[in-house]
Amino acid sequence: MVPPGENVLGTLETRIGAGYNRNESSPSVGGQVAWGGWFPVLRAGAITNSTGT
Repeated sequence: MVPPGENVLGTLETRIGAGYNRNESSPSVGGQVAWGGWFPVLRAGAITNSTGT
């Protein structure tokens, strides 16, 4: 687990993470970026899952 980097109104906030679902045997990774150079703050993120075979 990585703590988030926060300086939202200064400019940029980043978050990354990973997980594993034991019941479905599937890993997941994700990330989020927030840009605070303009108001309102712009945010974008994604999560991807992989199912086991």
